[in-house]
Amino acid sequence: MTYKLEFPSRRIEKQYETFLSSSELEDRQKVAEAIEDLQNNPRPRGCEKIKGNIYKIRFGVWRVVYEIYKRERVVVIAKVGIRREDFYKEFG
Repeated sequence: MTYKLEFPSRRIEKQYETFLSSSELEDRQKVAEAIEDLQNNPRPRGCEKIKGNIYKIRFGVWRVVYEIYKRERVVVIAKVGIRREDFYKEFG
């Protein structure tokens, strides 16, 4: 049961690229692997539901927020970044 992985905009894709270029190697590997693994398991152990079909996964200070579209079999990466006070504002 494989899902397609999508970035909805160039802005979100750029957030991910910034993460890949600016974080520690260990963090990069964990987050990159977890995002790729969402294609096979969109609700991995440790993920948390924010609301509706929006979920988050945490890696130290880093967060990945994503939406699952079960019928279309798509996982859309909504945000990648460091947890700050207003990080989840747009999802809440």
